[in-house]
Amino acid sequence: MSSRSSCAVLAVSVNALGKATYSGYLSIETDGTTLTVSGTKDAPLYGETGSGNYYVATFQDFFTSEIGPSIVAF
Repeated sequence: MSSRSSCAVLAVSVNALGKATYSGYLSIETDGTTLTVSGTKDAPLYGETGSGNYYVATFQDFFTSEIGPSIVAF
């Protein structure tokens, strides 16, 4: 039995500089409320720390909170 539930997702966004592609995997952590997204990107994500083409975004209390994610790029 897995400690998380996962599925793949692909999103495409267009910004002022042209087309940007983001892809990632969604996981609900074992606490049942934390959503984690990890994947690749070819443009910065708003609010990210670090830099690079890979990222991990963590949404604490995803289903009930209005607080944005913590995003780390590497």
